[in-house]
Amino acid sequence: MKKLFKRIRYFFLSLKEKRLSKKLKDTLNPRYEAKNKKAVYAMGARLVLDEQTQKLGEFVDKNVREIVEKSKGDVNKLIEYVCTMGTPVFKIDIAEKLLSFAKEEVGFITERRGLTALYLSLITGCGIAFKTKPMFILTMEPDIITVVYSFYLWYSMKSDMPGFDYEAQQMFKKFHSEQSMQLLDKLTIPDILLLKEAISRDKEAIDYAMEYAGQTEITKEVLEKIKNEGGANI
Repeated sequence: MKKLFKRIRYFFLSLKEKRLSKKLKDTLNPRYEAKNKKAVYAMGARLVLDEQTQKLGEFVDKNVREIVEKSKGDVNKLIEYVCTMGTPVFKIDIAEKLLSFAKEEVGFITERRGLTALYLSLITGCGIAFKTKPMFILTMEPDIITVVYSFYLWYSMKSDMPGFDYEAQQMFKKFHSEQSMQLLDKLTIPDILLLKEAISRDKEAIDYAMEYAGQTEITKEVLEKIKNEGGANI
């Protein structure tokens, strides 16, 4: 059952990566960049920001790889690392079912506010709160692919990579809806650039998780099935 679950998780990550790649390309459509020449992000400033983000991203990628390698695929070691850095980790028996009601996924969850925050605080036993800090909510026996993907996101946030502020993450959640292009039409240039950063962070985490998963014997078969468009029958 564990092997089957990992295969299914890997398959859905691959589908998510494909969707994000397409939507990211649409987001960067020149018509949005040229929508307002007086945008807050002037060309010169944008180039500087991109360069800084790239360097920081390289730092994140290098460190995450080293930490995961040292853990030798031990989920508990990665979770322990997260806890020592002050981020709470909750394990819930029916985590997926409970999180689905709030349209959240198992793994790393960024800051939430309002009713979603209230719901999360209640199911994690943290009392009543209308604002929650970043946290991990996992199943009782989390799989390594989910944890690696979430760990990459979390480490990126802890390293101050752009795209993790509350507004950007809220736009990112809405971006997954079928009306994503309609959403873009309503956003300002700064908002679109913030959204682009949030999308990029998620895609980077997915890319790494898929790479990690592809190195294991369990998922090599799945990789071949996906390439042959047969993954849906897993």
